[in-house]
Amino acid sequence: MKTRATQNRIIIYCLMAVILIFSSCADIDAIMNPNNIDLFSKDKDGKNGLLKHYSDNDLNLPPLVEYIVDFENPMSVKYSNHLKKLCNYTKIPYKNINIKAWNANLEIASSTRVLCVLETKKLNVESVAKILKFVSDGGTLYLPFACDDKRFGFMVGMKTNSEYATDITSFGLKFKENFIPTLAGISTRKAITHFGMSGENFDYAKIKVYATSINNEFFPTILENKIGKGRVINLNSTFEFEKMDRGILFSGMMIGLEGIPYPIANTSTIFLDDFPSPLYDTKMEPIKSEMNLSISDFVKNVWWKDMKDLAKKYQISYTAVPAFDYNAKTDPPFLFNQWDAKKMSNNGRVEPISSWLMRDCMKNGHELGFHGYNHVSLVKRDWKKPEFIVTALEGVHKKWKVSNFGDMPISYVPPSNYIDQMGLKKLKEGLPSISFMCSLYLGETYEGGNREFDFDPYHHDMFDYPRISSGFEIDESSKYNIQSMYLYTGIWNHFVHPDDVYQIPSPFNKSAGEFELRNAKGLGWRKTKGKPGGLLSEFDKYLKEFTTAFPQSRFLNAGEGGFIALDWRASKFNHKTYDGKYIVEALNTENSMSNSQYWFLYGTTENAENIELQLKSIAVIYSKTKYLDGYLYSAYTNEPSFRIKDYREYRDKELDFIFSKVKNDYYSYVAKVREFEQGEDVSEVYEEQIRLEKAALKQRMLSESSIDYPTWNKYAEYMSWENKSEEVWIMLEKHCAKYPTKENVMYSQELDKLIGYPNDLAMEKWINAQLLVNPRDKDLLNSYVANFNTPENKEKIKKALIALLSVDTGKESMFNYIQHLLWYEPQSALVELEKIEPSNDYREMATNITWLYANEKNYQKAYDWSFYSNEIDIANKMEWLFQLKQYDNLINEYKTHIEKNPDDYKTKALMANYYHEMGKFKEAWILASELPVSKEKESLRKSLNADVVYQEDFVQQDLLANYPELFFDNVKMAVTKTNRLKYGNFIQSENEIQTNRDRMASLITKHSYNFYDKKKNLHRIAGTYSEFFPLIRSTVDTIITDLRFQNREENEELIISDDNKFTRVYGIEYQYKNPFSFDKYQYWSRVRLEMDNYQQTYFQFGAGISKSFNKNFSSAQVNVFPVQTAPGHAKEIYHVHTVLYQSVYIMKKINATLGVESNYYTKSKTNTDFITDNNIDVSATLRIGWDNGEEKKSKFVPFLESSIQKGSADLSDGYPYWMLEKRLFGGAGLSYSYGLEANDFNTKVEAAYFFDDYAEVFQRFSGSVSYRLFNYTALVAGFEIFNQDKFYSNTVQFGLKHSFREKKSRKK
Repeated sequence: MKTRATQNRIIIYCLMAVILIFSSCADIDAIMNPNNIDLFSKDKDGKNGLLKHYSDNDLNLPPLVEYIVDFENPMSVKYSNHLKKLCNYTKIPYKNINIKAWNANLEIASSTRVLCVLETKKLNVESVAKILKFVSDGGTLYLPFACDDKRFGFMVGMKTNSEYATDITSFGLKFKENFIPTLAGISTRKAITHFGMSGENFDYAKIKVYATSINNEFFPTILENKIGKGRVINLNSTFEFEKMDRGILFSGMMIGLEGIPYPIANTSTIFLDDFPSPLYDTKMEPIKSEMNLSISDFVKNVWWKDMKDLAKKYQISYTAVPAFDYNAKTDPPFLFNQWDAKKMSNNGRVEPISSWLMRDCMKNGHELGFHGYNHVSLVKRDWKKPEFIVTALEGVHKKWKVSNFGDMPISYVPPSNYIDQMGLKKLKEGLPSISFMCSLYLGETYEGGNREFDFDPYHHDMFDYPRISSGFEIDESSKYNIQSMYLYTGIWNHFVHPDDVYQIPSPFNKSAGEFELRNAKGLGWRKTKGKPGGLLSEFDKYLKEFTTAFPQSRFLNAGEGGFIALDWRASKFNHKTYDGKYIVEALNTENSMSNSQYWFLYGTTENAENIELQLKSIAVIYSKTKYLDGYLYSAYTNEPSFRIKDYREYRDKELDFIFSKVKNDYYSYVAKVREFEQGEDVSEVYEEQIRLEKAALKQRMLSESSIDYPTWNKYAEYMSWENKSEEVWIMLEKHCAKYPTKENVMYSQELDKLIGYPNDLAMEKWINAQLLVNPRDKDLLNSYVANFNTPENKEKIKKALIALLSVDTGKESMFNYIQHLLWYEPQSALVELEKIEPSNDYREMATNITWLYANEKNYQKAYDWSFYSNEIDIANKMEWLFQLKQYDNLINEYKTHIEKNPDDYKTKALMANYYHEMGKFKEAWILASELPVSKEKESLRKSLNADVVYQEDFVQQDLLANYPELFFDNVKMAVTKTNRLKYGNFIQSENEIQTNRDRMASLITKHSYNFYDKKKNLHRIAGTYSEFFPLIRSTVDTIITDLRFQNREENEELIISDDNKFTRVYGIEYQYKNPFSFDKYQYWSRVRLEMDNYQQTYFQFGAGISKSFNKNFSSAQVNVFPVQTAPGHAKEIYHVHTVLYQSVYIMKKINATLGVESNYYTKSKTNTDFITDNNIDVSATLRIGWDNGEEKKSKFVPFLESSIQKGSADLSDGYPYWMLEKRLFGGAGLSYSYGLEANDFNTKVEAAYFFDDYAEVFQRFSGSVSYRLFNYTALVAGFEIFNQDKFYSNTVQFGLKHSFREKKSRKK
């Protein structure tokens, strides 16, 4: 019977082990957690951003450009429409004036800088004087038509003896200058015959020629004549310039708009038309000769590889527009046989090459647009049944989703760039995701061309994002179109085809259809026989040319560029002048995609140095390319506002004097024209009168020591008419040297107002002379500073500014002084800045002050000053607050910014980094999860994944449940594993065998189910089973044993006592433990009810508390239970076991532990053969080890240990429990541990040797091992063995533990 019972127990234990092992498998986990199984994958909707509709009406601002329009002249009206559209694109205030209203009122707005009129003949006579005054005062008269109106001959630059002959042979445009950027030396528009004024009509001493005709370099097609402070621009052609010529029309205005910044979109897109598409194994020229490759191999292995390399070189994100079939079918079924025909093997997976190319496009950061199911244009003439368009598009939608091509396309390119109103309607019906229609900027509207950057005229739910050029070889006509449009939009949209290389001249090549050949020169792709390079190098060459001219240009895909262009078109900008500055600023910026802005700005060579000095403080970055009489500046600002010096501020007296000279020149010109027409010389008398008056004035001037201002002024005026102003200054210098009075020297100010200083050296000399006689004159000091504030004069300027401060203590003087110090003596500026508080008074220099403090690492001052600058990036403010550890301010600064800029992902990435550094790991993780795919997100992902393993368990669980996509797979697995092991519900089997000497004393088992609640409290419900074997008493001659075991000697006498016999005890236990935390106390409590095989019941109770302090550890616990022996249960003796424990580290190298233990035993039952009283013993054990407390994979720890014990009884034979009246032992030992806590295997073994006043000497061997059989199933075992002659107890423990998946708690 005993044997059978033993076998049954062994079978039960084996079955439990098998169940535990297999329960670690995924199937068991799924069964235990069925809610974790995702039965359906969720399909993401196609990307279809909401298009922002806007009003195209211009703001009612004071105009910069006015156009006198003749509504009876169709050409005048067309030009009006072109100029108005140009100003609408560039946000330049524009106004039309009806020619009838002009003749009635002759009014030019005071804000106007450019006045345009097509033909002047309908202007009344009074118009001439009005316009001449406008030009003389600095305005620009723009005549975009050949002028044969003799009244305007003086302004246009005609000779006085001009015959006004017409040239009937000159054609085309040949640019001598960069009238459009990068086009100097280029010839284009060969089809134009100008019929303009012939070259011999013009006075080349007066005019500047920007362009001639192609066949006649003496025919000026674009010319400028400077008059006074202004100029006249004339397009000497009667040809009606068209949409493609808008760049020329725009440049004619821009000459008069120096220093006027205008916003641009700055987005260029390269479209890959018909890519991907069905591929074929045919070999065709010129690739057949160059590489001997089929079309399929060329496109996949050569063309696409080279295009990707170009993209990396120029940071291009292409828009690839696939067509799925070329069978020209317009009725169902719409199959994809051609697309799927050509296949490839990729990592063991067979798929169509075209599908692989689609995914490779996405993989490399490019956009997938849409070209069509096939290459049949969506026009009525090609689709007899338009409803089949929708059917074909629905097939595309299914193909797209099934093939995992990503989001549905939002940009569309019509096949052959043809589409009509019906086609657009059906396109939107079949593919609602389409938002951007990308046909042609030029062409005819009804065919799908002639699109503007506006909502489509045929479908108001699509925005037009048209293309201007195509092909790998960019000829001069294409460059003209590209640069023309880019000048006023900042957009270059271009398209190429993979098969462009195959369209070579050949009688058998019909692939071009009605269009021109795309490889008319027959070039190869990489190389061409007998010629340098091929199409690839040609395209590369132009990309380099373009990006060199415009290094800030951005090559974005159509999805990105379309939204930017839309945002640019929807924006409104205000223009104003204030305090000598011209200001352009965006309105309603909260509706814009971004607060930053790209700009173009024209500046002459004369003002280039001053403009660039301002740009250094205005723009984050700027560049320039040659344009007109100077440069076109490209600038990027952090704010959508631009403030720059107003270059059209003139003094009224100066303008009046200049106009008097212009009038004299004009009257002289008119007189000479009349003389030429009448054949008479009428000017001699007038000139003689002037000569005599000049002589009289000079005689008087030389005879008087004191200067008579009116006399000198009149003489100076006459001399200026003859361009002899410098002689007057020489006379004044000599006069002041002879008569150096204050009044004489100060006359130089008056003379400057009349004729101006001859040069900068003369100006400086005379202002210095004025300061010598009037050193405290505030206006003089300000004038000196304003005119000579250059690096070479910095010391003189500093002295002038200090002198100015002595006579003018106002804020402006202090402002100028500090500005000077900021530029040249930043350390001195710091001293002065300490005297002032940050305020709006210093807003213009706030940027420089901010950076000065930042460079000095005075981040508080830098941050304080940054409030008064619009040019300090949010990233810098955040960095300074972080360095100052002002984390609350940092968070508030970020939140304020992101409310206005919700799509500023770079700032979000930066804030995620700061959250990480601040220890706000969860916030960092959540913010990083919201970012789109980018380098910043990937960098964050790496750093956060490296640290997430060290976060609190509850943080890890929250992130796993709610933000899992940011985890790397291996980290997710590791964290999941760690959390499952820590907080996953588990089952556990614990078994212990104890012996007294070499005889069995007890077998104790506990099988439990352990679960965590929402607060991570651990609850344990366990079933227990114990076996207690009879003990040997040394005081009587009774040997007690379990009758089931037949291992006794045959002559052994068996005497069974009623309180010392084999006992089985069954129990159920509940235990509670609060969550572990390093900075909080951990406590636990348990209760157990038991019954033995004699129907006797027992209880157990336990409680404990502990806390970790860095490496130190303290604990206290008490347990109440029946004495764990057979007689202990029979006698109903309860054991109260109390332990106090403290572990501390001393000098970082020594670990000292002290344990104080007490054992209290209740009195035994009186009706037994051996009675014990209430007993107690107390012991204290001190252990000192050489251990620094650091976890190492392999570690030895030597130790010393000593223990002292005092008891109330001597029960050294262990019956019914063991106790000594006193005991003292001490010794040394060595501990070795291998493996870390997180490892699948770790063990610890220990051996010690003791001297003992009870047993003389003894050895103790102990150890533990933990081995993870599977990820979540572990085997644990331990032992403690003594070697001594007297009573001793040995213990062996073993068990299994399996952890289940943790229940996920998702955010609501």
